[in-house]
Amino acid sequence: MACKVSLQSLLATLIAISVANNGNGSAQVAGRCIAYVRPATRIPSALLHVVPMPAWEQRKLGELCAISKGHGYSKADIRDAGTPLILYGRLYTQYESRIDDVDTFAVEQEGSLLSKGNEVIVPASGETAEDIAVASSVRRSGIIFGGDLNVVTPVNKLDPDYTALAITYSKAHDDLAKRAQGKSVVHVHGNDIAEVEVSYPSESEQKRISTAVLGLDNLITLHQRKRLWFAK
Repeated sequence: MACKVSLQSLLATLIAISVANNGNGSAQVAGRCIAYVRPATRIPSALLHVVPMPAWEQRKLGELCAISKGHGYSKADIRDAGTPLILYGRLYTQYESRIDDVDTFAVEQEGSLLSKGNEVIVPASGETAEDIAVASSVRRSGIIFGGDLNVVTPVNKLDPDYTALAITYSKAHDDLAKRAQGKSVVHVHGNDIAEVEVSYPSESEQKRISTAVLGLDNLITLHQRKRLWFAK
């Protein structure tokens, strides 16, 4: 999983790099990336005034998304081949902001919920409220969603990648964490997710923001892997 602190640092320096190399257009995207993640971080508010940014809309996820739940499946159902399968544990052990492919498979069961390539998944249970308030976009069709996964499908105005990042990094993360219930095991339900508010710009700008953030996320992951390889 990419490190939040590193992501914040890279976003905080992105404006200066953009201004120097690409002018104000790229700086606007960089500035909006910082505004986007800042509510869940400690990025200085002064950075938000480097470039002008138009007002964003704010609505509840339940007004913008269809919310359902995965069905069945556990580790015991995993096979060497079959239909691709995502279990909720993947969001902890192999977290990715965006999932394009999986390496776990199962024999498809009757009544399974399969991806269409535009969903966002949120774990339905976990050890802590902070751990559970994360999301990944799933951009490939034909993947089985296992039980204990909330499946959020944007149907109006929201890009899946942007939505996943908003739940994980923006103020929505804190709001969702507060709604998690339980002690030794915490749970979050579809109606909890539906009440969480997200701020968003136009869909085209959402895509620019998610592309920039995911690019940085991938860069961080690459450097982390290199560091681990050289440490061997």
